[in-house]
Amino acid sequence: MSAASHLIRQLKDDRIRVTLTLLGVVWATVSITVLTALGQSVHRALLKGEKGLGDGLVRVAGGVTSRPYGGFPRDRWIGFPLRDGRLIRDGIPEAELACAEFGPTIREIAWDKRTMTENIVGVEPAFGDLRSCFPQDGGRFINDLDMRQNRRVAFLGNAIKEKLFGRMPAVGQTIRIMNTPFTVVGVMRPKLQLSSYYTVDKDLVFIPASTFEKLFGWQHVSGILYRPKDPASAQRTKATIKTFLAAHHGYDPNDPRVWNIFDTRQIAEMIDDIGIGMRVFMFVIGALTLIVAGVGVANIMFVLVQDSTPQIGIKMAVGAKPLHILRQYLLEGLALVLAGGALGLLFSSFVLFLLRQIPIEEEGLAYLGRPELSLATVLIVSSVLTLIALAAGFFPARRAASVDPVEALRYE
Repeated sequence: MSAASHLIRQLKDDRIRVTLTLLGVVWATVSITVLTALGQSVHRALLKGEKGLGDGLVRVAGGVTSRPYGGFPRDRWIGFPLRDGRLIRDGIPEAELACAEFGPTIREIAWDKRTMTENIVGVEPAFGDLRSCFPQDGGRFINDLDMRQNRRVAFLGNAIKEKLFGRMPAVGQTIRIMNTPFTVVGVMRPKLQLSSYYTVDKDLVFIPASTFEKLFGWQHVSGILYRPKDPASAQRTKATIKTFLAAHHGYDPNDPRVWNIFDTRQIAEMIDDIGIGMRVFMFVIGALTLIVAGVGVANIMFVLVQDSTPQIGIKMAVGAKPLHILRQYLLEGLALVLAGGALGLLFSSFVLFLLRQIPIEEEGLAYLGRPELSLATVLIVSSVLTLIALAAGFFPARRAASVDPVEALRYE
């Protein structure tokens, strides 16, 4: 009798215990598969959310000197003017993009009869690429002509647009910032943003930095943004810009209090480590569930061996080798686990399909991502299932193969 037909007969004879064991394997497979897929999905969403602030972005801000230098006393404020962004862009070839930013400053903005108090920032054109602030269809970001002509134009974060205009088109409309008219030229495309250094971009109103400087009278920018051309030389680029700014403003380039830096690469590495740790944790939880199911399979196989002891004795008495008995029960345990695993993978596909149908407009749900049953997940789960099946079937099979035929024939 083949292992499959023997297992079917056992399933009929002891259908309740075998069915419950099979369901345990199905549930454990669903647990490890869904948890692994969710871990991968959340990890990807976290990395995407971090890039929402800017991929490879570095922000430099001024500070107060902590030591005398070049005849100047300590405790001297070092601020960067608007031109420093252009100087870095034109004078440091290692920087792929560079720009300066003003703000934020909280001001009153209005349209029609709606008035709000929101954060206003002044930016240069490169800011859009550096901070992943891309316009929706029909609009644009701040451009060079806006800067040169000090135009009164505004680019709105998508949340600000919803507050002011609702579902109405915003591009071409005129808003008032401190009772000064500004034409809306674009609205930011919604994005996932995990971090920020003051507030998320969807809640900002962007105007040309040159207009901001004249309208509000700021003499120093809030920060200078740049992205290294080569990520492998990011530290060297950082040192070059530090020396460049120190030479222009007359302070010690090694003064730690002047050099205030925000590096998204460091945050991305930390988030990547957190994501990997979370994926490992979810996989371990799922694997432990599967191991418990494997113990259940081993128990039912021991019961089947015990109930089949007389039949085993008869087979061995008529010439069956211990290897044949070992193989039969090992294959039965393997078939039981893999059958449950196959059903579990099918059900997992259905569960993940349902999860993908959940609307993720809410920011919290956006970090769930779109979990999918990837080939890598199937291979990992199948490998774990095979190992557990072999372990669960080996010991009962070895016990069956070691049965003494004489004792087995007298077994009741």
